[in-house]
Amino acid sequence: MNVLIIGGGAMGSALKQCWQDFDVITIDPIQEGCIRSINDLPASYKPDVIVLAVKPQLMESVLPVYVKAFVGIGCVWVSVAAGLPLTFYKQHAPECTFVRCMPNLPVLYKEGAIGLYSPHQSVVFDTMQVLFSYAGQVVWMDDETDMDAVTALSGSGSAYCYLMVECLAKAGIALGLPEIIATALARQTLIGAGAMLKNDKRDASVLREQVTSSKGTTEAALYVLMHDDRLEKTFMDAMQAAYERSCALSKM
Repeated sequence: MNVLIIGGGAMGSALKQCWQDFDVITIDPIQEGCIRSINDLPASYKPDVIVLAVKPQLMESVLPVYVKAFVGIGCVWVSVAAGLPLTFYKQHAPECTFVRCMPNLPVLYKEGAIGLYSPHQSVVFDTMQVLFSYAGQVVWMDDETDMDAVTALSGSGSAYCYLMVECLAKAGIALGLPEIIATALARQTLIGAGAMLKNDKRDASVLREQVTSSKGTTEAALYVLMHDDRLEKTFMDAMQAAYERSCALSKM
């Protein structure tokens, strides 16, 4: 499968890394290991999939160049740009087949959460499953408007987890641990919890309860986090902000 990635930033590079079994070319004028422009492609080159991995604000200027070059060859166009609806792409290329994709950065290690939507799902399903199953867990949306919620949950969600590690480490330091030890313990705690979630199919609430002994240390900490839905409300507010920003991007 020939895959052309437009944009060699964090997500474009991560996808290229996990798609090493495919013939992947990345175009980016700045990033190392990429060809610089569409003019550097072989004259006879025909991609099966084009992945648009540029910032939403740049899509207006970038997309027409590639539509002009590859319209009519029957490839699948995949956008990983947050917020931009399919109506935007159809304005530029109504005859092309587009898929909206919201991955997250752990695709680099084939552990991503990938939300997909396309009105042509039956046509593109097999190709997208083959491609993105290399990157992690694939979930299809029935309604495009759900992509904004996917963006707020998993698209941005790994950053929330990294922030949690930062906070755990800082709290450990405040309690007297050396920084190197607090950081190592915080990182491994999240890694271990992730491994439990991956290998133990019980609900997260069940795993939480398994760790929580009556009148123990975990129960004391969870009371602070869960009393009056303190942590839940914080996550709801944070994800609402991400959701609203994703919706706003669609109107830019």
